[in-house]
Amino acid sequence: MNSSAETIESVVYSKGHVLVSFVSGLEIRFPVAKSPRLATASEAELRKIEISPFGLHWPDLDEDLSFAGLLRGDYGQQTQAGPNRVPLTDWGFSSVGHRHFLFRHSSASSAFSA
Repeated sequence: MNSSAETIESVVYSKGHVLVSFVSGLEIRFPVAKSPRLATASEAELRKIEISPFGLHWPDLDEDLSFAGLLRGDYGQQTQAGPNRVPLTDWGFSSVGHRHFLFRHSSASSAFSA
């Protein structure tokens, strides 16, 4: 099966949002206010983000959000997926060493293409 891989370039917190940037130019941006745990965190806690093979991790908050969940509009506990959710089966995740990849299967539509 053909797929297009996305290498994560950076993750930053700024002005109430988390922005995940990929080498290709694709970006995932979401408001921390949509996540119950992140909404009550301090600026310092929000800025300390780690990339895991499957998503994002805030070590000071013990919070993890998967890329699959973010793409579905799921920002953590007690939230509902947004109306523009993307089927989980369209996406895959991989990790090689310290590099993490998000890929969209070639048969999927291009709603999130760069």
